[in-house]
Amino acid sequence: MIITLWVMRIMTSAVDTISVLTLDDVLEQRTAELRLFQSHINGNQLASVLAIKGLPGVAETKGLPALSGADGDALEKALVALGWKESSWLGVILQPVDAAALSAGNLRELVEIIDPLVVITLDDVARLQLIEALSPLAANLLSGFHAKAAITVLGRRLISVDSFELALRDSDKKQLAWAQLKQAIRP
Repeated sequence: MIITLWVMRIMTSAVDTISVLTLDDVLEQRTAELRLFQSHINGNQLASVLAIKGLPGVAETKGLPALSGADGDALEKALVALGWKESSWLGVILQPVDAAALSAGNLRELVEIIDPLVVITLDDVARLQLIEALSPLAANLLSGFHAKAAITVLGRRLISVDSFELALRDSDKKQLAWAQLKQAIRP
């Protein structure tokens, strides 16, 4: 009986210390965690999809945020067509014009902070950097990561698209990019 009372006292004090986080609390915490990455990201900080672009494109060279040009618009339309809610993704530029490039370690940290269901690399620079970033955790699984096949690593679906922004200018390449993006269909 004494043991039961002692266990009940511990349980009661544990219940007293439980706090409920609001969405605002979660967003505030996420914003603080992502402060280091602000010049590299654009979009929903609570994203289910993380889209990574290695080199700056047309919009980024003009000083605009990651994936804020035609490539971001096309990605948004594609993801919505695949069942994702609007603005359910976060865009990342690895080598912005106005800031230092993200290291593989920084990219791994960013992926862990966001904890997306799907990670899409939009060019070879991004794909190779993601492989380097995740290799310490899953090197044997990453050997098969290329544009022809999506893989699942550490519970995340990894998808590689060949030169997404350039593909938007050519109808055949655009169809290939769409076929690659179809691997990101919402579960």
